[in-house]
Formats: sequence, structure tokens, C-alpha cells
Amino acid sequence: MASIHHPNCHGEKSYAVFSRNEQKALSITVVCSLVIGILGIAMAILTDSQAVLLDGTFNIIYFVMALITLKVSWMVARADDDTHPFGYTWYEPLVNGTKALLIIGLSIMAIVSSIQAIANGGRNIDYGIAVIYGLVATVWCLSVALVLRCLCNSTHENALVKADITNWLVNAAVSGSVFCAFIVIGVLKHFECWVELLPYVDPVIVIAAVILSAYASVSQVWIALKQLLNRAPARAMRDAIKNIVEAAIRQKLNDTHNAHTVTAVHIRIIRPGRWMYVCVYITVSVADFHICSISDLDNIRLAVHTAVNHTFPNAVVDTAFTGDDRWAKPMPIPDLLNFVQQEALERKIPH
Repeated sequence: MASIHHPNCHGEKSYAVFSRNEQKALSITVVCSLVIGILGIAMAILTDSQAVLLDGTFNIIYFVMALITLKVSWMVARADDDTHPFGYTWYEPLVNGTKALLIIGLSIMAIVSSIQAIANGGRNIDYGIAVIYGLVATVWCLSVALVLRCLCNSTHENALVKADITNWLVNAAVSGSVFCAFIVIGVLKHFECWVELLPYVDPVIVIAAVILSAYASVSQVWIALKQLLNRAPARAMRDAIKNIVEAAIRQKLNDTHNAHTVTAVHIRIIRPGRWMYVCVYITVSVADFHICSISDLDNIRLAVHTAVNHTFPNAVVDTAFTGDDRWAKPMPIPDLLNFVQQEALERKIPH
């Protein structure tokens, strides 16, 4: 597999800007999540509100994971090596999935605690301070999400920053729901018929906030799991890459009058994190295929890589040629090993 530092059509300067912006964005997440997390826990102590405590704890988790994310951001920019022959990009979905799992675990604990509170008559909290926190936290989270979106380079899809933006937007929605609910409570407490229900509002808000954030967390876990399991990207993307690759092969081979010799093209695609690995296997008719040198094959590889990078700048493309389609088409590993043994015997190659 080619190194992830393969230059693309946007050049090394583009990636350098992207990397600097990513580091800035993740550093902002570290600082901002710590500040709002400490504020949330302090307000939770003052108000005795589990909803505020949940919001503050979410941000402390974001802070811890943001520190790890900064390290991963630096790692995925490194070249592959002996210990990581395919690079470090798989750490991206691992971090994003772990972050979402921690949030899901905390959410489950919060729901259990809220159900117990409801069963025990609810909680009495200081709604005035909680309203102030809800407003500050909502504005804070929306502002951070906006800043991250501005810093994220539009020419590159950044899984780490995208996950952070999603987390901040979800956090803003949770804080906003807490703020709106406490505003309503401040109005309802002036009506005697609603006073007895006020202690139940805080645990109900916690359950509502968990439900509100559940979809984003579960989605992040699912996306991370698919990437860690080397699942191919969506069919629309696979079809687009297939069309680009086949067009590039036809155009390049037409120049050498070899287009008619291609009998099959197999493409395998995985997308762990920000990078996408595309393996292209070209099966040709050996009797009709007339290529003079390795340099000619490299020109075909370059044409395919450039064509794919024009639409997908984060793609790394490997192109291989064979005269036997069994080397290229999907095959169970035991069948492949049997095929290799048979070929070795027929060609009298020691094994």
C-alpha cells in the first residue's frame, strides 16, 4: 500500500494548511470543553441539577478525548513504517468510536439515576442559576461549532474535526433544551396547580437530553465500527470511483493502442478515517498487451491516481496488472492459497 504522504493534485501546501487548521480546531476543542465542563460541574453543585451535571460531564469527557484526538491527529499525518505498514489512519475511527461509547455509557447511567429520582419524588433545584448556565452553555457550544467549521478546510474531509463539530452541535442542542425547559419552569412555578410537578422536571429533562443526543452517538459508533471492520464506503461513492478509474484506464491505454486488451477491472475500496485506499487490479490479455517498459505501467498508475485525486483528494490509489483474473477477482483466502499452490506446481516453482 502506498504511503499516505503521496502528494495529490492539490499539492503539499494544501495539506500543510489543512494540518495546521486541524491542530487549531482540536486545540480549541480542548480548551473550550475544559472551560464549559468545569463551569457545568460547578453550576451543578450550586443548583443540585442532574441535567446540568450531565451537560458538564459530557464536556469533561470531550476534554479528555480531545487530548487523545490531538495526539491521533499528529499520528495520522505520519508516514507508514514497520510497525504500522498501512499508516495510522485507523486510530481516527477508534478515537471517534471510543468517545461516542463513553457518552453512551454516561447517558445510560444518567437515565438510571433519573428514573430512580422520579421514583423517589424528584429533585428540588435552583432554577434561576440553571437558566443562566443553560443560556451561557448554549451560546458557547454554538460558537465553538461555528469556529471549528470555519477552520475546517473544505478541500479535505476531516473525520476528527467533523466528529467534534457534531459533538458541539449536539451539546448545544442539549444545553438549549435545558435552558428552554428551565425558562418554562420559571413561569409554571407561579401557578399553584403545577408546583407539585416541578421536582420531576429535572430528571425528565435529563432523560430528554439523553434521547436527544443518542442518535448522534450511536451513529458515530456505527460509522467507526464500519471503518474499523474495513467496510467499503457507500455504493454511490464506489460507483463514482469505478467510473473514474475505468475512464482513466481507457484513455491512457488508447494512447498506446492497448485499450482492447483489458478483460476486467476489479476495484477494492476502504475508508478508515480521513483517507481512502483504492486498490485497482487490471486484468489484460497477455497475448495482445503491448507495453514496452515498467515506465509505461507507471504512467498508467499515475493517470489513474491523478484522475481519482481530482474528485477525491484524500484517496491513495494502488494499481496492479495481471494476466490471470484469478489474481484479481474476490476469492476466499483458502481458495486463493489453493490456487497459488496449484500455480506453483504447474510452473514448477518451489514453495
